[in-house]
Amino acid sequence: MEQQIDKDIQRCHTYDIILSTSIKQKYIKNIIYYYLYLSRANVYWQGLHSIVAIFVRICEDEYIAAALVCVSIISYSFFYSSMLLIINHSFLLYIFIILFYSNL
Repeated sequence: MEQQIDKDIQRCHTYDIILSTSIKQKYIKNIIYYYLYLSRANVYWQGLHSIVAIFVRICEDEYIAAALVCVSIISYSFFYSSMLLIINHSFLLYIFIILFYSNL
């Protein structure tokens, strides 16, 4: 699993000047492992790194990005279409959190 995660992170998002840095790639990897630990599923699925990358891209802080990823995927069943209203509400909340922390 670790080899697959490393491959996915290295070859994806190379077009983005921020996500292609070694520190942001490390953030993505750390958050994936944190999610796997919290979810207890310990299953890495294709595309997880891209979802994590979105939060790493918009958040300067690794821990805020990790919290948003975990809240999105674990708490709100991120991928169920019946949860669309909750997902929309969550993203609005995320925007407010990011705006609050970016103005400190």
